[in-house]
Amino acid sequence: MQANKGFTLLELMVVIAIMGVALAIGIPSMQDAMRDSIVKEQILRISKDVIATRNHAINYETTASICPLAARNDSSECGNDWNEGYMVFLDGNADGAFTQDNDKLLFVRNELVEFGNLFFPATSFSYTMDGTYSNQELNGLPYRFEFCPHSTNANNVANHSRAVIINLGGRPRSSADINDDGKHEFWSNGMTAQAQDIDCV
Repeated sequence: MQANKGFTLLELMVVIAIMGVALAIGIPSMQDAMRDSIVKEQILRISKDVIATRNHAINYETTASICPLAARNDSSECGNDWNEGYMVFLDGNADGAFTQDNDKLLFVRNELVEFGNLFFPATSFSYTMDGTYSNQELNGLPYRFEFCPHSTNANNVANHSRAVIINLGGRPRSSADINDDGKHEFWSNGMTAQAQDIDCV
């Protein structure tokens, strides 16, 4: 009678150890890939919305603005926190503030806080009918939407943060790793241009 063949205790321990090492290596890589995918999706959406705002200003020959919601899912007026979400509207009196009597709401984007933090250095952004923006200059810095993913690891935040940068002609572009340090930066517009980190503050 032939004996049943099976794993010895030592063989099982070796297999478990190998699986543990594989998981320890694979899980962080998978988390990085998921984080990177989320950031790219958010940056693409923001970029499309900025382009849509600009196109509406040109096509309707008026001012089109984008501003944060006053509260989550509340598009009755503009707020101050871009993480609550934002809305795009035809800005009848070109003041960067939404009022239901004077302006036409185009679309609303819900909050991004479940994915990360969204930063913009003003409480609204407006395009004029020629496709340029009407906001005042930012002391040599470009207007940009910065998106930083949630993570308890500061390096993960820095390595995966991205931005949509708006040039002086009003056209958006994605940020890039300017100095090859593994992190995305943007150029200041001043006389002595420097690479600035994306930090969402």
